[in-house]
Amino acid sequence: MDIEKDEMEAVVIFESLISGYLELSASTGTLQMHRQKLKLLAKWNEMVSTIRVAEDGKAQIAPAGLGLRQTVRLLTEVFDGLVEVSSFSKGHEEAMREAGDLAKGVLKRFGTRPAELGIRELILRGYLSATSHFGIEGSDGLMPAGVLKGSMLLLEGAACAERDMIGVGFVKGGLERGEAVEVVLSSRSPDAFRKSLAELGLKTAGYESKKLLRIVDWFSHRERQVVGVEEANGVFHSSKDLTNLGIAIERAAKSLSFAPSRRALVDVIDSTEGVATPQATVEFVQKISGLMKESRFTALWQVDAVSAHANVSAALRQSADGTLAIQEADGGRRELAVKDLRGSKAVKQSMSIKLSRKGIKLEGSRADHGELLAELESIPGVSGKSASALLEAGILGMEQLEKASTEALAGVPGIGETLARGIHDYLRSVEYAKRMLLRRSAVWVKQGKSRSADGDAPKAIEAFKRAIEIAPDNAEAWYELGAKLHDMKELEEAKRCFERAVSIDGIYADEWYGGDGYTPEVKFKCGTCSEPIETDTTRCPHCGVPLTFDERRRLSEILRGSG
Repeated sequence: MDIEKDEMEAVVIFESLISGYLELSASTGTLQMHRQKLKLLAKWNEMVSTIRVAEDGKAQIAPAGLGLRQTVRLLTEVFDGLVEVSSFSKGHEEAMREAGDLAKGVLKRFGTRPAELGIRELILRGYLSATSHFGIEGSDGLMPAGVLKGSMLLLEGAACAERDMIGVGFVKGGLERGEAVEVVLSSRSPDAFRKSLAELGLKTAGYESKKLLRIVDWFSHRERQVVGVEEANGVFHSSKDLTNLGIAIERAAKSLSFAPSRRALVDVIDSTEGVATPQATVEFVQKISGLMKESRFTALWQVDAVSAHANVSAALRQSADGTLAIQEADGGRRELAVKDLRGSKAVKQSMSIKLSRKGIKLEGSRADHGELLAELESIPGVSGKSASALLEAGILGMEQLEKASTEALAGVPGIGETLARGIHDYLRSVEYAKRMLLRRSAVWVKQGKSRSADGDAPKAIEAFKRAIEIAPDNAEAWYELGAKLHDMKELEEAKRCFERAVSIDGIYADEWYGGDGYTPEVKFKCGTCSEPIETDTTRCPHCGVPLTFDERRRLSEILRGSG
């Protein structure tokens, strides 16, 4: 088995992390509980079978040759799963802090390698990472390193659908990644904001009940009298006085549950005109931005910089760590541009904003930096370092790789003649030919999804069928075709497509839309969206809402067969 050096290093680091945690578990008499967790994880996590745990908790892990990214992902799931067992008895915050302290000590021994291998960023749901993902599809192209935690970003631009949806996407991205989120609204009501999230498939009720989402309402005072600060069902309503708004923001922040990361959306500056003096607004900006930085909120402040008072704009820019701007582009398009961003080097300075029924995404002329790295790393023998070297040499994907000669590849620092020949051999293989067919097929799947989002069912079905013609083994194409046929009440044909998708890729086994003759036994349902959950998890895979302690315990009992 050819195990690359990066994968071996990742296994060694995780071996130290998991050993350290299980040895601590053995010393407190809870090792058996963690062994049981490993048995549950083994049902779908193939790395668990490579782990051997001694009586004292010391773990040994054998590399499985899955590649760096897959190895890190699976072992992160193992480590985080073990920590969540402890959260049942210790509480989430204490368990996370204990594991974080242990992990910091372990990772420190390996210098910069845990960060370079992506381990520090992923474990404990990003608790140790210095950055957060912005949260919008395609944003890696603008901010490949993410956004520094605790930083303040300005989103400049006149009020428009794009600005609203960037804010909604920022909040949705945070909630889906397990962050605690505070939203400060003035241009729309809490219900309107909830509806915007629901239209993107995220229901807020579960997050609000678990105090992972808090809303500050500076909108309702225009429609009814609000005295001071009124709290109702987790929403903090403020009078029009900026002092009370500041109090509401502080109270909402303090009421949030513990989470590995925090973020905030602040949409109030445009509404201060005529309500507060410029000086009062400047003082508000200084106080609240300081509060959020001190509390480690990654905050996005929306502002129409053109109409804002010069002193207010100056105060915002002085406090901000970066500025994004919505600007007009050719053909009536709008783009999101990076003006400046502390701690992150932009791959692109601007990207087109695309809105659809599914939400918002950023598009550019080429794939995002992370996608390009992942594509190159998927080639046998190409490590993370080799992929980065190819990108730096201007080889931005498979098409350019095909055009490069063996001699040119061998001349790239870190590649060499042996790896260059190996890459060219792979590009001539049957495996690569199938992969390219799947890629062409995926383009048609993407087009079908777009047609479906636009309500054009016939064109969507036509695109999905074309995808299947190109690559009959494209499970996603079969699944999407089945879903669309099911929507059109063609249940028998939909079921046939679904069964074909499952036969190709078992990941679709839990995605059945329904229909006569297929009624799987459901033992556990999410308390928020009522969808079935059949694997051990800490959050619902359908609505994304974290499960309560009692729900997780009940689910574990059912999966062990004792429920």
